[in-house]
Amino acid sequence: MKERRNARRAARPLLALALISLCFWAADRAIRMGWASFQAIEARALLDRAMRSNESMRAQAWNRARAGFTAAIQSDPDNPEYHQGLADLYMVRLVRMPGSRSQMTPYYEIALQHYFKAASMRPTWPYSHAGIITAKQQLGRIDADFKTALAMASRYGPSEMAVQEQIISAGFQSWQALGAPEHALILGNLQRARQVRPAQTATLLAQIKPLLPPCDQLPADLADAMAGACATPGTAAPARK
Repeated sequence: MKERRNARRAARPLLALALISLCFWAADRAIRMGWASFQAIEARALLDRAMRSNESMRAQAWNRARAGFTAAIQSDPDNPEYHQGLADLYMVRLVRMPGSRSQMTPYYEIALQHYFKAASMRPTWPYSHAGIITAKQQLGRIDADFKTALAMASRYGPSEMAVQEQIISAGFQSWQALGAPEHALILGNLQRARQVRPAQTATLLAQIKPLLPPCDQLPADLADAMAGACATPGTAAPARK
């Protein structure tokens, strides 16, 4: 009995040390997460403002947002929101502040990296998968990862207009490199978009008209409904170079 009491007494300091270490770890973790959230607040506000506006994002604002998301990731690298935000920011940079192809490629690469990171942490979030297909299409990489992202975006974002628009746009631009399963997903998204938001979808189709597949490659009812929007039967939708 005496030996057991002595053993318990000897173990108490070790247990206390372990508890103290756990408390320090938890406190450090909380501080890091809080600091990451603080860093991301302004970055998210700048990004949201740019995504809602038709105006170009000034370089100074873009650099501030990038610094904010980067700092947030450094403090809390396992938060998918920060990776998604940084990826979206790079895509905004490409849309609103365009440059030459050689200048744009590194931005697509960085965006793709963070979209993949966000998707791996939060696989049911359709916007990460939609970002992957858009970035890959722009990079000309219509591969297995593109097809997987297309399927995941369609599965988890069937009613999200922003997701549908990316699927439709990237899908038609990659039409010739895709097979029947992918064609079915693209057309399914197009049909749902037209049913729910016909005016917005008509605007999108007008913008990407040169990229649409021939009418004779579409289901008869859809081809009839899209009369004048798709390409002339017998011609092929141009592949992006």
